[in-house]
Amino acid sequence: MKTVESSIYQTKIVSYMNTVWRGLYITLFGVLASEIIMFVGIQIINISNDDFFIPERWIADRTYFIRHIVLPTLINFPTYIIFRSLYKRSSFDNKKLFFSITFFIITTVYALGHWGFIYMSIIYVIPVLLVCPLGKKTILYSFFISIILSGIYLLYQNKLDPSIYHAFVYLISLGIMVISFFLAMNITVSFQTVIREVEAVTKTNTELSEKITKDPLTGSYNKEQFIKDVTTIYHNSIAFIDLDAFKQVNDSCGHLVGDDILKQLVAMLSIERNRVYRFGGDEFVVLSLIPAEDFKMILDLIREDFSYICQRRFGAEISFSAGIIESSRGQTYDDIVERSDALMYKAKSLGKNLVYFESNT
Repeated sequence: MKTVESSIYQTKIVSYMNTVWRGLYITLFGVLASEIIMFVGIQIINISNDDFFIPERWIADRTYFIRHIVLPTLINFPTYIIFRSLYKRSSFDNKKLFFSITFFIITTVYALGHWGFIYMSIIYVIPVLLVCPLGKKTILYSFFISIILSGIYLLYQNKLDPSIYHAFVYLISLGIMVISFFLAMNITVSFQTVIREVEAVTKTNTELSEKITKDPLTGSYNKEQFIKDVTTIYHNSIAFIDLDAFKQVNDSCGHLVGDDILKQLVAMLSIERNRVYRFGGDEFVVLSLIPAEDFKMILDLIREDFSYICQRRFGAEISFSAGIIESSRGQTYDDIVERSDALMYKAKSLGKNLVYFESNT
């Protein structure tokens, strides 16, 4: 069953990824439009036969049209539609996989289809796909690094083949970078909002859960939680514990000292493999993974230390009595309470300050 916070988290993250899907869709049309503009621009400029502006190898003919406009369109848009459809039908964990694969496939196709979009595609992928979750500062650094690298690439290409065309491509690339930058910033804000909302809901749910399941004074679990856990949580032994003459300590030392004594007992019982519950005023139950015979020896040591600490720290002469039973299949809540409670009173009848254990066999 989903927790409230995980449900909100998944809803918000899916919304976040849908925003990026829209960004990818807009980018597909943007790159297609830029290719068409370049195709038309090259045709117009080639009329003047200005080799300085357009490199000789770039001829806006049928081959150029098919390679840079028709084939990428036939590959990328169907790819987008197919993976978008799979994404919608996939589980939450697989959504991120389809999301990433689509980005890489479309980016690779553009990179192979046109040298000018090798770095343009990568510039788009870096801020949107990789650095969005890392925050605004990282996106800003990536943006400036992309501009610098693109400038270096422009100078390199211009040195190999001097042409104003390279500057034209760089301006288009710069435009895509700026759009990507603002898109990444918006997505980052949304992502950070999601994290804050999830953290707030998680914190609230944790606080509510503790209020519902825990005793506010001692920090142990309450009786209602014990009723749920005793038949659902695996354990090897159960101990019912009752303080001896606790009322007299409250009367002589005060309720604040009495509260401190209860907290001290819970702290000492809360060892590894134990789960402590406050069953009543000065009654406690412990579900333990420790086998009953071993747990009896441990509880006897705790009992002795508890009496010593209470005497030295609080000036209170107090002890506890306990009854331990072995857990077994088929035991109901009523059976457990009746039997362990009876053993605890057996310990009291034998003189108190005693841990009593009686094996099932």
